[in-house]
Amino acid sequence: TLGIRDSLPPREALRLRIRWVQELQVRLVREAARRLAVRGGLDEPSKVGLLRWPELIEALEGGPLPGDLKERLPRAASAPLPDAFRLAEGGVVVAERTAREGEGQGVSGGRATGTAWDGTGPRPPDAVLVVRTLDPALAPLLPGLAGLVAQTGSPLSHLAVLAREFGLPTVVGATDAVRRFPPGSRLTVDGTTGDVQPHAVEPHLNEPQGDLR
Repeated sequence: TLGIRDSLPPREALRLRIRWVQELQVRLVREAARRLAVRGGLDEPSKVGLLRWPELIEALEGGPLPGDLKERLPRAASAPLPDAFRLAEGGVVVAERTAREGEGQGVSGGRATGTAWDGTGPRPPDAVLVVRTLDPALAPLLPGLAGLVAQTGSPLSHLAVLAREFGLPTVVGATDAVRRFPPGSRLTVDGTTGDVQPHAVEPHLNEPQGDLR
């Protein structure tokens, strides 16, 4: 990890450090929940998300948990947020689309053509990984890919940083990419402009072509 960090440009190194801090914060809260559960005050570790930050600090320092914690309820589940959106007046979520469907933001330069792959099943030799989110757990799949396309993400995403390190053409914010580029489809990824273009898949000559009469 130190070698990768030292070889990155200063701006990328700063972004990587910010990402590390965010990941450490998640681990910190999970460990805090575990300790409070072991102590017996927190009956369900998942309820740590119902605590305000000062309440969490006080509990970790030996203080009591809020008396109304058992009555607190998590926010009602809502529909997943659009890949790109803005907040209108009153906090209403309004979906936004890019200037052209399928076009996104290039976060790792280069251009490549390959076969769409969703990370499951047989991997094509020229695989372009197409996913909804840049899950850090996908990092082991990066070596050998022809390209990477995601519906969400940013240049700050951990996977985007790694993609630049691998020299892997990568586009994020590609609207409806998972639907538009199903496994097996052909596409060209431009990690500089953010353009993602599908191609018609030509049938093999030995495949049945239907009734030609």
